[in-house]
Amino acid sequence: MDHSYAGRQLGEYHLRELLFRSATRCTWLAEQRSIGRLVLIDELTDLDPQHHADFFAQARAKAAVDFPEIGSIYEAVNEPDLCFCAYERLPGKTLSELQLSGKNLQTLSLVSLLHHIAEANLHLEAQGHATTPLDLADIHLEESGVVRLKNLATTGTRTPEQSTRDIIHLGERFRDLVARDWPGANRLLTLLAWMRGENVDYPLTWRQVCDYCEQITSQLTGNGPKRRASFQLPKFVLPTLAGLLLIGLAVTGWFLLPKPAPQVKRKPLPSPVEVVAGSHATPDGSSEALEAFRISGHPVTNGEYLSFIKILDFLAKDGDEKIFDHPDQPPSKTTHQPAGWASLSLQLAKPGNAALLDQPIIGIDWWDAAAYANWQKTRLPTQDEWFAAFDQKNGATIYEWTQTFAANPANPLGEKGWVIIRNGRSREWLSARSTRRTDLGFRIILPKQ
Repeated sequence: MDHSYAGRQLGEYHLRELLFRSATRCTWLAEQRSIGRLVLIDELTDLDPQHHADFFAQARAKAAVDFPEIGSIYEAVNEPDLCFCAYERLPGKTLSELQLSGKNLQTLSLVSLLHHIAEANLHLEAQGHATTPLDLADIHLEESGVVRLKNLATTGTRTPEQSTRDIIHLGERFRDLVARDWPGANRLLTLLAWMRGENVDYPLTWRQVCDYCEQITSQLTGNGPKRRASFQLPKFVLPTLAGLLLIGLAVTGWFLLPKPAPQVKRKPLPSPVEVVAGSHATPDGSSEALEAFRISGHPVTNGEYLSFIKILDFLAKDGDEKIFDHPDQPPSKTTHQPAGWASLSLQLAKPGNAALLDQPIIGIDWWDAAAYANWQKTRLPTQDEWFAAFDQKNGATIYEWTQTFAANPANPLGEKGWVIIRNGRSREWLSARSTRRTDLGFRIILPKQ
């Protein structure tokens, strides 16, 4: 059978133009005549039954993907003398076409684009879809700003290395698309450097890419505490940081392929504590009506606080390192690095110190704790919330800041202080929110789900 000429009919598809041809297959621009829709057709020209089976298995893998920003598979036909797959013809220009045209995109457009790509890949990860490498030619951008990705699903099981491979590659390829004179360009370039594995201890995950994109968007659109620009883009998820240990990289063709990285085994941290609405006992022996809330099951850890410090360093490139500061924070306070941070950060960066990452951050004053909570778009607990969650249930080894400013009930006419609490009824009242101690940390109320 001659597969090379246009004008043929494959089922209800009229072949209009041959776009690509290899020894075993042809790719066509075709019209689905029943509805007048333009589609793409991959036609297998090799009649070997095993090649038919492999081709059809690939089509099934693509058809299993159901995500609005990833191209759809319309139909697959596997007959002895006919084997083809019809799929969506994505509109707009590819990023490789935009790059060849010399067009740069403003920061917010690229951040939004990167966020959509990360979300799509989070879906692929969650569903376990294996994929072939992602390149700029697989990313389509419509004039309206809608982002669509080519369906790259393939047979097999998805591995973590596939995500790392694509993150590293996009970190490299996106760099040349950034317009350096737009607000936030330095932040985006820093994120892309982290995606390439520069100045980070672990390779970024797609979740982290999402979270950092959210941070940039939040600040540039004014959704954060300080307004930098008048753009408006959708709000997505808040940061939570995780990663895999990167052993090495090898150059394979046009993309960087990381070698398999061993998982760093870490003991799971306690789960969040949920407190129902109602009347709850207080540490003063009375009761207090509280709304339902969720609180972290553990004090903020060294690793979690390290992520916050990295964000502040990230924002400092555009002079926004004070963006999460409490409005009452005194001008004399210029950093949120805790006491002994220079030494601690070096220890955290060393391989094999996973246990240290999960230990509570200490040497934190109230302003540090409030800024961290503001970054997470939440707050510190009150002493009554803390007590309701952990009375008789928490073997806390450190004191923790609360947002309560009150008098010691043993001396109700005395000076008020900022309450720190440990193990239910172990409390102190501090006069200065700038106090830092080696037995003092904090935890936060968790944002509503």
